[in-house]
Formats: sequence, C-alpha cells, structure tokens
Amino acid sequence: MDLQEEKQEEIFRMEASASSLLIVNIIGGIVAGGVLLFFLLAIRGLYASLIFIVMLLALALYFIIDYLRWRENGIRVIEIDESGINVYRGEQKQLSRIEASQITDINVFKKINRKVVNIILGGKVHKVLPGVTLFSGPRLRITNDAFEDKDFNTFVDRLKKLKNTIKV
Repeated sequence: MDLQEEKQEEIFRMEASASSLLIVNIIGGIVAGGVLLFFLLAIRGLYASLIFIVMLLALALYFIIDYLRWRENGIRVIEIDESGINVYRGEQKQLSRIEASQITDINVFKKINRKVVNIILGGKVHKVLPGVTLFSGPRLRITNDAFEDKDFNTFVDRLKKLKNTIKV
C-alpha cells in the first residue's frame, strides 16, 4: 500500500441523504399528529376538529420549512482527517474547514432516537443540572437526521479519536 492509499484510508466521509431526513420528518409528523389527536380527543371541545386541522397544517408547514432550510444550508457531507473536519453545506456544498486545534470540546448525547453532536469551537460545555447542558462560545451542531446510523456512529468514534489527538 503506498502513501496516497494510506491517506485515503485516513479520511472518513459521511454523506447526508434527503430520504433519511424525510423519513425522520414523516415519522416525527405521525408521532406529533398522534399526540395532537389524542390531546384533542381528550378535551373534545366545540372546535376540536377545526383546531386539529389548523394544528396539523402548522405541523406540516413546519416540516416543509425545515426540509427547505436543510436543502439550502444543511450539512450535506462531512469529512474527518487527522488534522480536522471538512463540512460541506447546502446544495452548492460550500466548504467550511475546522482545524483540530479550534475544537475545545465535544458533547455527544441522545434524545429519544435522535443523536446530537456539538463540536465546541473556543467555548465550554456547562452541565448545570442533569438533562440541562449550556454551551458558551461558537459551536457546530450535527444531528443524525439526514445520515445513516452506522455512518453517524463511525463519525462520532472518529471525532472522539480526533479530540484525543488535540494538544491543549
């Protein structure tokens, strides 16, 4: 194996999928719609069906706006090498480079089935209470919504290895 092939193995690349994001949104919509329907059936008010329709339309509008924002500015591709992270955003895949030396902390957590990674760039993570985490300074927030779970787990592992190589 030559040096070029070895370097290629060092770079991990994770690509987003619009279908993964849409599946997450559809499942989220079904769950939220079910909770909304349960709530309205519980109160059985005079305007329950009108409120349900309006709230369901608002929920659908939220998911449409979320998807359009992701298409415009969302993270499409992430690459990790031994010296940092390349983040490509939007349809034009505009590159943002984060050097390993810029990363001051990494916060990884799970909310129900959603995995979230916060890459802290110059600030700190403050865990004030169980379940409450505050962040100071700039950060990059990445969720697994548009990525395959296996790739996202590999990304988290590679990110932790990158963090361990940072000299503070």
